[in-house]
Amino acid sequence: MARFAFGDDLKVKRIGATDQVAQQLRTMIADGRLPQGTRLPEVPLAEALGVSRNTLRDGIRILSSEGLLTHVLNRGAVVRSLSPEDVSDIYGLRRWLELDGLAAVPNAPGDVRAEALEALDACAAAIDRDDYGDFVEHELEFHAALVSHLGSPRLDRFFAQVIGELRLLFSDLTSDSQPGRAAELLKMYRAIYTSAEGGEVAAAQRRLTEHLDVYETRLREVARSRLEAEKGQHGGPNAAARGSG
Repeated sequence: MARFAFGDDLKVKRIGATDQVAQQLRTMIADGRLPQGTRLPEVPLAEALGVSRNTLRDGIRILSSEGLLTHVLNRGAVVRSLSPEDVSDIYGLRRWLELDGLAAVPNAPGDVRAEALEALDACAAAIDRDDYGDFVEHELEFHAALVSHLGSPRLDRFFAQVIGELRLLFSDLTSDSQPGRAAELLKMYRAIYTSAEGGEVAAAQRRLTEHLDVYETRLREVARSRLEAEKGQHGGPNAAARGSG
């Protein structure tokens, strides 16, 4: 039986194993090891994680409740696929919340600003370790920290759901794992945040808007291409001849 190459760093501790499995799966989705539309093969994945199938299923249930996974007849758990319209909806919310968050940076409490800076420092440490999956997780923490500047726990909880869907979108950005790209992103984030801290809010918002616009366009195209490919594999007239891939 063929072994799935999920990597050698997936073993988790028995204490809190379900939560650790859920977090490992989130990271694997965000860094592209489990792209949108991918079926989760229980036996090899449980073996790679070093847990029982029951523990894996508990972790899958957590991600299903977060909207990251869905269950498809005869396929089991599958990483959810987002449409171009989903991409635009998510990025519209990001513009609203993150740009307002930047506007609040100059007057934000020190501990709130410290969270954003700590997330960026953690991104740098992940780059030094050449750990793209960890970089993505801390990158998401930075975006969440921007929203935290608004001082609303309800918005923080709402944005946590958006973060979940961003993991799905980021799974389409595997080219960002290339050497140097993560460092470029970190440099940009630091420049944006430093500008906002110094009171240059309009400049920081403008640069973040440009970044979000570029990525929305890029992700919409990837989503469109992926959905067309999925339709061809599962619903097109030649699907039987091509097989399930």
